[in-house]
Amino acid sequence: MIELIILALINSLIIIGINKATHYEEETTYLKTIIIDKMIFWKVRFWFLKNLGEFWAKPFVTCPTCMASVHSTYVYWLFMPFTIHSLILYVIYIPMLAGVTSIVNNYS
Repeated sequence: MIELIILALINSLIIIGINKATHYEEETTYLKTIIIDKMIFWKVRFWFLKNLGEFWAKPFVTCPTCMASVHSTYVYWLFMPFTIHSLILYVIYIPMLAGVTSIVNNYS
C-alpha cells in the first residue's frame, strides 16, 4: 500500500508539472488577443483549447484534478503488473490521485 501512496505522489508531481509547463496567459484588448506570459509547452495547451474546447482540454492539460483520470494510466501501468488485484487497485488509485493532486496543487 505504501508503494501506491508513493506512486500517487510521484504521479501528482508529474501532473502538476505538465499543467505548469503548458500554462499561458492572454490579454484581450479591444481588437485582438495577445499572449503575455507563456511557459515552454504553452502551444500544447493552446492546441487542446483551440481544437478540443475548454471542457475536453481539462483532463489533458488545464485542470490538475481532472488530469488524474488520463495521466494516471501510463504512470500506474508502467510500474504495476497487469493483474486482477492491480486492476481493482487502479479503480481506487484514480480518486486517490485526484485528491493528492488537489492537495499538492493548492500548496504549489
